[in-house]
Amino acid sequence: MNTAVYGIALLTEGHVEAQLVQAFSPYTSTLRVVRRCADLAEVEAAAQSGIARIAVVGGEDPDLDAHVIETLGEYGMKVVVLSPDLLSALDQQPSSSAPHSIPFMAMGASAVVDAGDIDGIVNAVLAIIQRTYTSTPNKSEQSVDEFSQIIHGTRDTQVTRLTLDTPAPEPLSRGRVIAVWGPPGAPGRSTTAINLAAALGKKNRVLLLDADTANPSVAHMLGQAVDASALAALTRRVARGMLTPSDIHRASIDISHEGFSLLTGLSVPQRWKEVAPTAMNAIISTARSCADYVIVDLASGSLDPVDESRRAAPSRDELTATVIRGCDGLAIVARGDAVGLHRLSVALDWCEELQADVPRYFAVNSVCAASAGPRPINAVAAALSTVIPGESVTVIPRDDGVSSALLAGRSVVSADPKNAAARAFVDFAANIVGTGGTHPQKASQSREKSRNVGH
Repeated sequence: MNTAVYGIALLTEGHVEAQLVQAFSPYTSTLRVVRRCADLAEVEAAAQSGIARIAVVGGEDPDLDAHVIETLGEYGMKVVVLSPDLLSALDQQPSSSAPHSIPFMAMGASAVVDAGDIDGIVNAVLAIIQRTYTSTPNKSEQSVDEFSQIIHGTRDTQVTRLTLDTPAPEPLSRGRVIAVWGPPGAPGRSTTAINLAAALGKKNRVLLLDADTANPSVAHMLGQAVDASALAALTRRVARGMLTPSDIHRASIDISHEGFSLLTGLSVPQRWKEVAPTAMNAIISTARSCADYVIVDLASGSLDPVDESRRAAPSRDELTATVIRGCDGLAIVARGDAVGLHRLSVALDWCEELQADVPRYFAVNSVCAASAGPRPINAVAAALSTVIPGESVTVIPRDDGVSSALLAGRSVVSADPKNAAARAFVDFAANIVGTGGTHPQKASQSREKSRNVGH
């Protein structure tokens, strides 16, 4: 028999707190109020120490957002949010769609209950214990039965309506996410992302997202003012559990002459801590329903090992790693000289450590005789044979037309379609759309065999 006592941390208004303490008193053999908290920091401390496994928190707290609920969840704490206007909100629309209209559920709360319904709050806590911890609380059989009747609408009274762990609805459509990444040293990631978006935008709905947390520059390259960061604004919407496809559309800038829409990046790179990996996942997931292709421009990263266990000190690399793991295709861009190809080899080792099982597409940018010799394409191919043997690589020549187009705030694909670099970018886009790319595990094995030749 499970005799565990589950601690509860309360962060509610005074009169509600007193009523809850009294309402929980019949169940002291199973659950007990262990903390009456003054703020969310005390709730987190109770979760971190393990003395409380359930928090009952007033929804009016302005600091309660998805990140806080996620952090509490990492410590094993379930969160019940008290909403002062839940019943009126539910009365305004059909009950079948009501749970999806409550932002706290999208933020990750285990239950949302009207703040004035003390019995409903107790029932929600009991149900969480029964469902999550597989224990049957003493003296609670009747309450759990009543809770079941509430959920199924069979209770013959004016019932309390609440929601528990309601999954978010699936998006209406699912666009393909292509992440653009490469080693440090300005290989042309943003230039490639812009031109890929322009090439794919000729026949598709395309959304370009600047997620470079080190040097966000796509808006500047396209001649767009960065009065506000779309990425930061959408992150705040995620934190409040209210991100919708309409938010994506409102935040994006229509670059009509290029054929795609733009979500601007951070206004200053120092704000990178505002964008949590979970928020980025939510933004990209929602963006999928708004476009056929979502092109994400990423920072190269420091190439240090990504330690996701450090809750208190996340790194810039975590955001890059999160997008790479969750994308549908990874466009890897390297600079076409000896230093650039060496950096590609080092960066690929870091990328493979992420164990991201996604197709990869390679492009070598700014290839010319001055940096690669009189036969630059042959020289690049020979160098790559030891780095990524057997790979299909798109070679993008160095061309002044690319710089001229960027000076005008344009992609070379739209500004000068007959340009050699423009044609190469179009070929790269066609390669991404038309093939399955390279499986990272096979590529890694090929690289290892190549390194072992002659040793």
